[in-house]
Amino acid sequence: MSDLSHLGGWVNDPKGVDLAMQDLPFPVFSMQHQAIKGTGAGKKMLLYDIIRKVAGTFPVRTQKIGDCLNGSAMVKMADGSEKPIADINVGDIVMTPQGNLKSVTEIIKKPFVGKMVKVSVKGYNRSVTLTPDHLCMTLPNFRRGKKNNKSLISWTRASNLDIGDKFLIPKTSSHLDIEYDLADLLHVETIKEDSDFCSMRTAPVPSGKIRAKGSNKDVNRYIKFDEALGWLIGIYAAEGSHDESRITFNLSHDETILAKKICTYVKNIFGIECSVYQVPSKPTVLYVRISNKLVSEFIYQLCCGNTYTKRLDRKLLISKESVKLGILAGWMDGDGHLGKIGVSVNEDLINDMFNISISLGINATIVNRKPRNASKKSYALNLNTASIYEVANRYALKTSHKCMMDLGKAATIKSIEYVDPESNFVYCIGVADDHAFIADGFAVHNCVAFGAAGAVDAVKCVDIYLKKEPELWVAETATEDIYWGSRNVIGKGRLGNGDGSLGVWAAKYINQYGSIPRGKYANIDLTEYSGSRSKTWGNAGYKLPTEFVDIVKEHPVTTISQVNSYEEVRDLIFNGYSVTIASNQGFSSKRDSEGFAKPSGSWAHQMWICAVDDEYKRPGVCVQNSWGIWNGGPKRHDQPDGSFWVDADSIERYVLKTGDCWAFSGYVGFKPQKLNTRII
Repeated sequence: MSDLSHLGGWVNDPKGVDLAMQDLPFPVFSMQHQAIKGTGAGKKMLLYDIIRKVAGTFPVRTQKIGDCLNGSAMVKMADGSEKPIADINVGDIVMTPQGNLKSVTEIIKKPFVGKMVKVSVKGYNRSVTLTPDHLCMTLPNFRRGKKNNKSLISWTRASNLDIGDKFLIPKTSSHLDIEYDLADLLHVETIKEDSDFCSMRTAPVPSGKIRAKGSNKDVNRYIKFDEALGWLIGIYAAEGSHDESRITFNLSHDETILAKKICTYVKNIFGIECSVYQVPSKPTVLYVRISNKLVSEFIYQLCCGNTYTKRLDRKLLISKESVKLGILAGWMDGDGHLGKIGVSVNEDLINDMFNISISLGINATIVNRKPRNASKKSYALNLNTASIYEVANRYALKTSHKCMMDLGKAATIKSIEYVDPESNFVYCIGVADDHAFIADGFAVHNCVAFGAAGAVDAVKCVDIYLKKEPELWVAETATEDIYWGSRNVIGKGRLGNGDGSLGVWAAKYINQYGSIPRGKYANIDLTEYSGSRSKTWGNAGYKLPTEFVDIVKEHPVTTISQVNSYEEVRDLIFNGYSVTIASNQGFSSKRDSEGFAKPSGSWAHQMWICAVDDEYKRPGVCVQNSWGIWNGGPKRHDQPDGSFWVDADSIERYVLKTGDCWAFSGYVGFKPQKLNTRII
């Protein structure tokens, strides 16, 4: 089977297709269709059964290169947390760059050979690493003050990114509006004085209050997430510490106004008093202390860790804007300068504050500060805009700022590196409706893979099967040379050293040059597939030995023609021809009760049609993918692993319309006999 699964993505290039068709003798199948027109109506043909009979098996290939990420890539979930993409499950809810919460519809794990693209941007400490064909949300037409981003968005392959391009860092959604019950800290549904389940038992208290057993202080039981609580968490992130039963804020001796504000907020929120004091041994320090176990545990839950490890609870990152404003203002009051620059030795906390700033429409940047003398490395968050005090007055939220737009920040790419993958496998997910997710803080598309065409082996097997004196079946068709020929012989290196090819280029190479079974030729061992070899051979200008090319020329497919309708596909498959398909249309990884998969997601992908059933109540074609056993669900007609049926109207509407789908006919094989008289 001619598997182009090593291709780094199907390239949608209508002009390239038109140009490549100009010298084909039968460029469009409709010109030759009359001889077999209608012969497949109400009929069934399972090409995969013929392949099994001739070859002894039906190979299920697993592609080696694809549009994915390392398994450790962190995906933003609906609850504000991040989860390694390798651990995500179908049905999980993720946050999309469009600001929506959408379910995961597909999980894809694929072998990968080759280099990945690591992209870093100015003013942000995170980077994202993707396979070269993965699509990134870029903003090539971004201009300052253009906040309506729908017309600005473009999806760009990672391999096509350039330094200076704008890569979207999406806003985190601000949808959570909650009231917290301090009883939840006790891990019981109702407060029971002698409950064995209470980690902190409580004593009877008035309604709306709560008290830890052994304490003499009643505190407010229900805590509203608002700007005041946000400010208190922010100042704690900057200046607070926690022990078993108390919170202490360490302020400068002259920050009496700040101390008073902390006391006022604690009183208003929790209904308890703080203590403010100094000690002779540290006259420059002013201490503000909350001595209450319930309150201290609650605050620590929302910002746990020490000076170097503090991180905000993820629910704070998806809280409403007023809470986020409070957090940023409180942190700036503690660790900020002029309300515009905040400094910390904690990189995770800086990244949290960056996240909050972007979600508020503030053009923040992170600056890495080198250690000096005995000091440790630190980080600065520069708001690059109006001060936080103006933000708190809603000034900045209503003003356009450089690099900021409705969806987030248009960050400038500062470096692009080609790096090795973390393992032999890469991962991607399908996301409902928005077809995008947030990985390592950046906006990326869901799976856009590239694939396989079984056209050569299908035609080869049909020819062998129908001849009275069959020729010899040697092995499945090698793929690396087809990739090389499509890109360098037909495409003439136009795609550079990135990945991908056009379906017509592969078809035209096989037609005008040829293909060979797996084996050893001219000191080249193609017995086993090699993704790294494919990558090398696909580089622009790469040349193969003449003696090898001469061997390939002995085995062309005699005719190729463009296919544009289901009826043409139906009649072709029924008569034993094979058809490749290439499009941006994806399909569900779950087959329905009849073996069909519904259109879902977006793949820049090439596959092939291995069967047609027009006699069934639900006419359609069976499509073979190149991702191994990637999908599940019921089968029918003993269809191969990795395949799925597609309704007739769907294959025509969503796939054949691309214009890069091709019929193959007549393989020149080994020990050739008299060619059959089938017409194409």
